Amino acid sequence: MIPESFGTNEQVPDLAANYWSEFQGNEQYLYVLLCVGLGEYLIRRVSIEDTPIWEDGEATGNFPEIDMEIVNPGEKITLFPDNIETAPEVSGQTLNQGTLGPFVANSAGTQASALAIDCICTRGLGYMNDQGGISTHAVSLRFEAQPIDDSGNPIGDWFTIVSPYYSNATQTVQRFTHIVNVPPGRYHVRGMCTGGGGEDPRTMNEVAWAGLKAYLPSKLIYPDITLIALRIRATNALSQGSSRMFRVLHTRKLSVWQHI
Repeated sequence: MIPESFGTNEQVPDLAANYWSEFQGNEQYLYVLLCVGLGEYLIRRVSIEDTPIWEDGEATGNFPEIDMEIVNPGEKITLFPDNIETAPEVSGQTLNQGTLGPFVANSAGTQASALAIDCICTRGLGYMNDQGGISTHAVSLRFEAQPIDDSGNPIGDWFTIVSPYYSNATQTVQRFTHIVNVPPGRYHVRGMCTGGGGEDPRTMNEVAWAGLKAYLPSKLIYPDITLIALRIRATNALSQGSSRMFRVLHTRKLSVWQHI
């Protein structure tokens, strides 16, 4: 259902798509696409609860972590890819021993052109040495994909999509996203630790497989719908919960005819 409003209203807009996230430079970024409604609207203010982030055509500076784009009917979304599918089964399982998966990356009837793997070193990465400091430790992983049909049956061989190697000496959580182009198709993906795993209590080597995403062909243009795209750098004040706190003050635009 797509709402349609008339006059001037302030509302909490619906999500036009499920929000998703990725890691860049050890920072988490959230991507949110909001549906203002059917037709074209004059956006007067966008707020998080009662605090404006955008008003009268410009950012207020209250939340510099947010980039925003108003997408009028027929315009293209340029702020981020707009057709991402997230595998719900991948939700932070530890990759230190054995093989995880395979997990289906994209639903039946879709064609993924790229796959994204999210990994988190949940305790940092390193080795607690005898002097009480942290020495360097390394962990290596491998993620493999296999093409499948709409029934989930394999139709090709396994191939490696990415083999990350992490090395550090820190107690700070480390976050990574690996985006890899693949031939268009439907895939399931498995992950495994190939070195540096184990259960030594002095070794900080836990790696969580935090997410699996499939990049599908972009829809780009949404006729007759006004959208708001938001790219949010997650902080203590801004998190996934913020995607449900946006409020939009808008006025519907209608065509006017003059009878002569």
